[in-house]
Amino acid sequence: MNRRIILTFSMAILSGQFAFSQATNGSVEVVFQEESAQDILDKYNSFKGAVLNMTREEWSVVRDWEGYDESEARVILHEAKESWKKDNEALTQERKAMRQNQPGGCDCWIEPDDTYEQITTFDWDFTDGAGANVDCSIGPLQLPWTFDFYGTAYDAIYINSKGSISFGDYLIDWTPEEFPNTVNQVAQVAGFWADSDYRASGDIFYKIDQDAVYINFVDVGYYNNHNDLINSYQIVITPTDGIRRCAIWT
Repeated sequence: MNRRIILTFSMAILSGQFAFSQATNGSVEVVFQEESAQDILDKYNSFKGAVLNMTREEWSVVRDWEGYDESEARVILHEAKESWKKDNEALTQERKAMRQNQPGGCDCWIEPDDTYEQITTFDWDFTDGAGANVDCSIGPLQLPWTFDFYGTAYDAIYINSKGSISFGDYLIDWTPEEFPNTVNQVAQVAGFWADSDYRASGDIFYKIDQDAVYINFVDVGYYNNHNDLINSYQIVITPTDGIRRCAIWT
């Protein structure tokens, strides 16, 4: 008699099911059954539910689905983020006050003001993994001067969601590795290189002027859509003084 048991595993590299079957000769056959896009949509009850809750592995399946709509996905992410901000306005103001009044008198933090640009859900130029507001990058953003980084001059930057700026190309990598040049030979400066997630808490602001470039990662949560622990950090680069970094852990 053949027996067939279906078990579902959560794995870092696969999204789907393994089927174990015992043949009449006693051998065991293992067959991988990949989840379809429809399976994933059914799991989360809707496209909206999937967009807000999928893992990276599930995103790779749904993104290849012929019915996938990137524009609709970004609208869903934007609306969910705005709703979270509205519901947590008091918490946001409390965190802002904490950043500006750090114990010990830390004065390195520069709070973004109206002269900064804010990166929105619709601004990301490059996405991978879990997509916009998670694994993404914007750029190139032109500098008004050249920045010398280990002997190479750059006149533009990319701002990456994982807490860094890079030169020459964007970088979407949630696993800290070689530094300052990654395995892909992309040069970067990191404020805090981690698996950041901006679907609820977390915003990136930047300002580029003749004196410096300011990049602020504010109240950033972590993958997969968690915000019970947050970080704020800042990168400042100048044409003459190099790099300054400031981090606040909460």
